[in-house]
Amino acid sequence: FMAQEPSISLPSIRHKFLRSFFLLVSGYAVLGLFLILAVFFASRMTPALIHANYDSISAIVTMSESWYGLSYPENYRERSGKDLINDFESALAVEEKNAAQADEKMIVTQIRELWDRNRSDMGKITSEDYHRVDELLDETIAMNERGMFSIVEESYLLGRRILIASVAL
Repeated sequence: FMAQEPSISLPSIRHKFLRSFFLLVSGYAVLGLFLILAVFFASRMTPALIHANYDSISAIVTMSESWYGLSYPENYRERSGKDLINDFESALAVEEKNAAQADEKMIVTQIRELWDRNRSDMGKITSEDYHRVDELLDETIAMNERGMFSIVEESYLLGRRILIASVAL
């Protein structure tokens, strides 16, 4: 007697088709989930970053008004020097915690040094120190404005890339 060779049963075409279809649909489901998560995280990050820049600008405007008021008290008779000093100090503390741009921390440190040197007697501030603080405040506002616009631009580009990747796939 000859032993019979075991028969090999091949999967049916239907089984291969269903398996391939399932893998394809699963792949698109994973990709779709990834794209949804990418859009979700990208859309949450942009407003938070813009808010940080806006908070910096708001603090700097307060510092600028206080700085001007302390330097020219005759123009700010409705507010005492003590109030202006407190406003400047509070806004500076906010800005020190909220430095949103790369070089902003360095600029805020310079503002802090100039402030600490001059706050006890603003009547004796040198012209160089006054103008330097004024320049640093203006520079920080401009830096934060550029930062906000670049965040918006990057967010727009990210949305475009995700849309193109979705369509391409």
